Amino acid sequence: MNRIVVLIAAIFAAALGGCATAPEELPTDKDLYEQAKELESRADYDGSREKFNELVATYPASAYSQQGMLDLAHLHYQRGEYESSRDAADRFMLAYPDHDGAAYALYLKGLAYFQEDQNLVDRLGFQDPTERNPESMRQAFAAFKQLVEQYADSRYAKDAAQRMRYLVNALSRGEVHIASYYLRRGAPVAAIGRAKRVLENYPDSAAAEGALEVLARAYQFIGAEDDMQKTLRLLKFNFPQNAML
Repeated sequence: MNRIVVLIAAIFAAALGGCATAPEELPTDKDLYEQAKELESRADYDGSREKFNELVATYPASAYSQQGMLDLAHLHYQRGEYESSRDAADRFMLAYPDHDGAAYALYLKGLAYFQEDQNLVDRLGFQDPTERNPESMRQAFAAFKQLVEQYADSRYAKDAAQRMRYLVNALSRGEVHIASYYLRRGAPVAAIGRAKRVLENYPDSAAAEGALEVLARAYQFIGAEDDMQKTLRLLKFNFPQNAML
């Protein structure tokens, strides 16, 4: 009987002891952010991404969470995960459109498109310009343009403007190459369309001279004498030293 009483008392004491155990304390937003940065510094990128995502999910309104979203977009960019970088930047801009970091998020988005195009060129080594899809360049230009217009005083605006000038010249040169390609293949109407696109969309680009040359040759090819002469007059007025003249 005494043994039964002692056993019941022991069980009761154990139950009370279990109830008195404090629950495990959750990490704070600062803890999670510092853990994510520490993992990133040790090149544990998968672990860092998980911590950033845990931070954002657990403390969505925290300042650390906001910074974590930007850091996550940058981490994806550094890793060459350009689509994921753009997605993270878009999520930040959607959630915090008035945040000081919105300009940086938009800049990262432009860089991700810009670098994606450069890597594609390096990897594939395009020989035929008609095979190249300029969509990444156009998207990069759109992001940088939005940055320059909405955040003109941002520290990233100057670099964005320089990249826009590069992209305008790259896009217009690509159009001229394609127009020349069509002309060589005996497709003057297609060449005319491409050349006109350059003059309409990129009139101040370095490729405008080449576009006028292709346009004049294409008009000559189809026997459009009046249009050819008009084009040559434009070429002479804007580029009087042009060798074709």
